[in-house]
Amino acid sequence: MKGSFAHISDCHIGAWRDPKLRGLNDSAFEKAIDLCIENQVDFVIISGDIFDIGIPEMSSVRYAVRKLKQLVNSGIPVYVVYGSHDYSPTTVSVVDVLTEAGLFANVGQFEETSTEDQNHQKNLSLKPLIDEKTGVQIAGLPARRGGLERAYYAELKGSAGNIIDPEKYSIFVFHASVNELQAFNIPIEQSVSLQDLPRGFSYYAGGHLHKRSIGKIGEASVVYPGPLFGTSYSDLELTSRAEKRGFAIVEFEDNKTARLNFVDLPSPRILSKTFNADGKSSAQIDNQIKEFISKDTLQVKDSIVLLKVRGTLSSGKPSDIDWYAYRTSLLERGALVVSLNRMGLSTKESKRLELIGKGTKEEIESKILTEHIAAFKSSLSELSFLSASNGVIRASRLLTALKTEKKEEETKSSFEKRVVKEASGILEFPVEEPGGKI
Repeated sequence: MKGSFAHISDCHIGAWRDPKLRGLNDSAFEKAIDLCIENQVDFVIISGDIFDIGIPEMSSVRYAVRKLKQLVNSGIPVYVVYGSHDYSPTTVSVVDVLTEAGLFANVGQFEETSTEDQNHQKNLSLKPLIDEKTGVQIAGLPARRGGLERAYYAELKGSAGNIIDPEKYSIFVFHASVNELQAFNIPIEQSVSLQDLPRGFSYYAGGHLHKRSIGKIGEASVVYPGPLFGTSYSDLELTSRAEKRGFAIVEFEDNKTARLNFVDLPSPRILSKTFNADGKSSAQIDNQIKEFISKDTLQVKDSIVLLKVRGTLSSGKPSDIDWYAYRTSLLERGALVVSLNRMGLSTKESKRLELIGKGTKEEIESKILTEHIAAFKSSLSELSFLSASNGVIRASRLLTALKTEKKEEETKSSFEKRVVKEASGILEFPVEEPGGKI
């Protein structure tokens, strides 16, 4: 017995809000299916996260069905397991619908039994399928959100037992992070170990890790092919650093893997640049970005441009930087997509507030008010009642008054008058009500 199969993972069809990035992701899936047909593989394994959500937009489903039907029409079956994005705890997933339609065969099937002793321990047994053309045995486990599938592996007891014929080629399909193979600091409580995977299979088709990785269980390979394109800007940054994207084509003979080939899918050029704002003013960072994107040697046409700013500004605000102008300039020069990431950019003031921000909401408010009111000095004698501890009390009461919610039976006008009256009493001076009355 010999043959070949494609191992695809993390397609995330329907991902990306940006239409161009969504189009690139869809194109990667299309190219992968075309190559499967071109290479005349016997079957295709998709190890989870076929779609980006369990119930995706119908346009994404229609697109995927069109390509999957080409596989079916070519006599190439597709075997899948649920990924963490495919899983839905409350409703039927689109994967179930496509399985019923005959486009997939879901190999993430198992049976749970409980022991009859007082501990009532659960045992889990896999239910493999047999590929009709090759006789390959395929079993798997589905994923759930937040790594909850770890319980399945604990119940599996680590062995394929007598469910597979050791003389024939067999595949275990799973969607979970393996600690020994991941480099993303995924928490241990959301991951499994190589020791948790069932023994006795010829090949382990992994999904979930967005990076190519290979491990070993005895002579068998544990393979993560990574995503076809990627679903986050972090994925694109990895691609810009030469991380390959694509899938695997595996050739086998008898019960052994004969050859493992990674197929690289084409991707647009990705230009990634990070600016360090520590100790610099907003004007200095603004000039650095301006100088970078103004270089004649900077080729951005038909590229994905990722600009990231990190650190704490010595002066100025992030809003002082002309983000809109830079995005517009890069797009006008032919960039496909421009991402300006300033989530890690802060000011000294925001860092200070971050340090203050420990305790209850009321305690944090009191700390901030105390600091600002202590620094308040006014020559206006009529505002002296806002200084010192009395000012903190008044300000706290005013915050509470302004957070008052409208009563169910109260009109909008009555609500506004009530809040204004209460605020006026706290501040001890007349405040104009809506409508111009004092």
